[in-house]
Amino acid sequence: MPSKSDDSNGSDSSFLQGPLIEVKADGELIQKLTGGLPEEILGMGADWVRQKRLELVAERLQGTAEKLRNAGIEDPERVTLDTVSPWIEGASIEEDPDLHEMWESFLANAGDPRPKRKQTHRSFVRILKQIEAPEQKVLEALYYLDDPRTRAGQRELPIEYPHAGEIIDAVREIGYQFDPSVSLMETIKINLVRLGLCSRQRRTKSLEVEPDTSDIRVVGLGGLTDPDQLSIEDRPALPGDPHHVPESADAQRGPPRIHINNFGRAFYESCQPPEVTPNTEED
Repeated sequence: MPSKSDDSNGSDSSFLQGPLIEVKADGELIQKLTGGLPEEILGMGADWVRQKRLELVAERLQGTAEKLRNAGIEDPERVTLDTVSPWIEGASIEEDPDLHEMWESFLANAGDPRPKRKQTHRSFVRILKQIEAPEQKVLEALYYLDDPRTRAGQRELPIEYPHAGEIIDAVREIGYQFDPSVSLMETIKINLVRLGLCSRQRRTKSLEVEPDTSDIRVVGLGGLTDPDQLSIEDRPALPGDPHHVPESADAQRGPPRIHINNFGRAFYESCQPPEVTPNTEED
């Protein structure tokens, strides 16, 4: 077992130490952030899998500490147990390097003591556990398309419900290599809607196309009945209803278009590094 070592400022940098491995991390900062909870992680060191989990979570904690320091945050506040405990569980099994920055940034934002910190919510950890790198790229592209001011401002107006080609182009503009199959895009859209990060464009029909109204409901505006002001949607029918028929294969496909919603924007922003504290000191 290697012996503990001190970093340049004199603090103990070997704050996670188990029977199989000693992990170097910024002990003082992480102890403040997690309230000492990483000591409980030492139980992971009993076998190879637990050792690997210990390594992964220690790397994410170290990355979190670096993001805090880069933002000028030297004294983070303690993150609540209902957030940090599932975060440690998820970060300890996330091996995809494309997602590591999201995990680190979220915890850094959760421990940001500044009044104008990015919004975080404990449910975001559950979403982090269920999102994959292609979905992260599409979510970033949708965020970019929705508010071009967050990027280079190349577009004059946001695209509310971009089609798949526009999303793929935006992902590439951001700088990712992205060439998804049709089935992968369908899966991505379905999961982003399922997680509540995006809203789906609703399919509507015109009165002229569907003259038989037995299986539709008419949606009016303010009680008006002018056909030009109406749209009609499929009426959901429960099993046992005489109008109920199984969904066709086409109806079970992903939504034709999706749009990032307010919840999705808050999630995306919480998984970006904390803003740097402005230097207000005068020479």
